[in-house]
Amino acid sequence: MRIPQSKQFGLFSLNCFCKESRFYFKIVMVAFYLILLGVYFHYSRSKYCPSYLIKIPAKYAGIAGNMLLLAGTMRFVYQEEWTSGLLLSLAACALAMSLIPFTAVLGKRYFIILAALVHILLVADIFTYAS
Repeated sequence: MRIPQSKQFGLFSLNCFCKESRFYFKIVMVAFYLILLGVYFHYSRSKYCPSYLIKIPAKYAGIAGNMLLLAGTMRFVYQEEWTSGLLLSLAACALAMSLIPFTAVLGKRYFIILAALVHILLVADIFTYAS
């Protein structure tokens, strides 16, 4: 099966099938962000979630968390085929499941630093792709 080297979108050409392109990294960061949010929604339902964190109502947290995890997994699978995508999704989910509880119990300051770092990396990745 031949993979095209670029896709045409009007007047613009995106090299979106090349692994070295910045588009690849944008997909990975967005997928990791979706998985991180999904894990946070599930963590906010647990009894171990500290009181100073924003808690999502339990009725919506489960559904929204599952949808975000599924969306992040689908982004990985879309970019990396199904085996590599599922493995990357599993690794991202494991990383999110270890980072969120670890920084949450350390204190509010550390959790805010983690959230700010993830948002800065996401925005930087989007801007580097756009330029």
